[in-house]
Amino acid sequence: MPIAAQFLRLIKLLELFELTYNSLSKLIYHLNNIQYLGTRLLSLTDGPQLLLSSKRLIAQEKQNVTVACTATGQPQPSITWSKAVGSLSKDKTTSTNGVLKIYEVTKHDGGTYICKVENILGSATDTALLMVFSRLRFKVRPPQEMTPVTGLTVHLPCVAESELRTTITWTKDGKSSLPVDRNVLEWNTGSPEHQEIP
Repeated sequence: MPIAAQFLRLIKLLELFELTYNSLSKLIYHLNNIQYLGTRLLSLTDGPQLLLSSKRLIAQEKQNVTVACTATGQPQPSITWSKAVGSLSKDKTTSTNGVLKIYEVTKHDGGTYICKVENILGSATDTALLMVFSRLRFKVRPPQEMTPVTGLTVHLPCVAESELRTTITWTKDGKSSLPVDRNVLEWNTGSPEHQEIP
């Protein structure tokens, strides 16, 4: 190959090498910028976490129930409530800023409620269990008025019903000095002494 042709080929190779080198330098520069921006972005983000105000709730029928779900993360996570079985009643429940309120609960409202927080980095969930019990009610009420005969024994029945343990307290003239946790109070009208019947 003539010397002139070899020289021209060498010049072209040098030009190609220079072009490749410049392109590679630019690529490395951009990659470094991307890595820097990615590091900055990760430092400004955080996966979602949550905290429930209570994970176990007990309520009587007709009571209102409130449970709060607090979320942390960057960007700020969204918060949604759902029920493990069934769906939330639109007429009886509200959810604002992570606070779930259930109004006038019934047995049907009992169950597991799920709070879910979510942002672009992922999601987190936790559950709260609601147990609803029947309201305390009287099965047998003592009479409001009695006119006992002196010397006879008076029986005052009082029976209450609930799914929770009940305590019956008797008072006389505003003083709670009478037996506690008894269904029948027996009183001898001729004596200051009283006797309780289990």
